[in-house]
Amino acid sequence: MDVAALDPILLLQEAEETSANAETLLASLAQRRQHREEAQERLENRRSRLFYKAVGRLSKANAGSLCEAPLRKLVSVYDGKTEYVIGKPTGQGLETERYFVYTTLEEALSCPFPQESQLMDGKAKAVRAKVPLVVLLVAGLGQPEYHGHGKFSFPQLMPVAVIPRSWKNPHRWRT
Repeated sequence: MDVAALDPILLLQEAEETSANAETLLASLAQRRQHREEAQERLENRRSRLFYKAVGRLSKANAGSLCEAPLRKLVSVYDGKTEYVIGKPTGQGLETERYFVYTTLEEALSCPFPQESQLMDGKAKAVRAKVPLVVLLVAGLGQPEYHGHGKFSFPQLMPVAVIPRSWKNPHRWRT
């Protein structure tokens, strides 16, 4: 038998690590439960389950290697890959996947993109999109979570329509 495995100090350290991991997991689960409860509250009196999502419009002309086909594609500003097709659900519906949307067009137009967003240039407050941006009208599918400031997430989205002429200056965006 391994003597080190019976060392009380090592056993205590391992128990403390396991306890810390369990506490982190429980805190994460509590936060998700809170996001879901708040989402249910906020959506309870809302008549529509339609939301707004800003996406990039890729074409061979503006996307270079990001777009294989000459056709236009609507893709995630964050990863530059997740495709949004009108009438086709996006995502697998897994609870580990989350797609972010906003309750109003104004919130979608001023949404802060993460600095890691693949289709945005710049780190200042006003950034420039690498491709044209459009706003989609989408239906949220599955269990919603609320993230504050009109921002919800769902395991799947169903794009319904492209909102025409959504903003006046598509090159300036908040981060």
